[in-house]
Amino acid sequence: FPSHDTTCIARSSLRQFKWHRDGLMPKKEGAHMDLGNAFELALLDKRSFETDVAIMQTEFWKAKAMEEKPTLKVPKNSAKYKEFENGFYSKNEGKYIISDVGPHSFSYIEMMLESCYSDQTIRKLIDGTEYQLSLFWTDQETGLKLKTRPDICKRKKNVIVTLKNYRDWE
Repeated sequence: FPSHDTTCIARSSLRQFKWHRDGLMPKKEGAHMDLGNAFELALLDKRSFETDVAIMQTEFWKAKAMEEKPTLKVPKNSAKYKEFENGFYSKNEGKYIISDVGPHSFSYIEMMLESCYSDQTIRKLIDGTEYQLSLFWTDQETGLKLKTRPDICKRKKNVIVTLKNYRDWE
């Protein structure tokens, strides 16, 4: 089945399309991707958020490093901090990683959730949604088999929504 992602990749670069088709395309990774995925889970699938997202306790780690050595100028560079960080990453391999404060953090997700929950239209959209439901159909004009996997789906009301943020349009 051709997907929207495949079509977009083919439009931007045939080389990238071949890499995608052959499974060689590098995955989009990084703090902003983890934040987006963690936010989506926090909004639409709280159980998966609890199992698939890990929140780094950077402020706690800094405080412990400073407690051990009060003269530290950069607690993140200390052996104690690195010990906490390495243990955290090994324990949470394969999970979405977000920080407890700052950009790409849990506090940022909380602000976004508050904004969503305060909007009546968004609340109606997320209430009773079928999350990550795959939909398949055949285009009548071309005969192409198509699929989509929207973030929010309400088949009885003919509503499908994919969550995006302003970075997705840059």
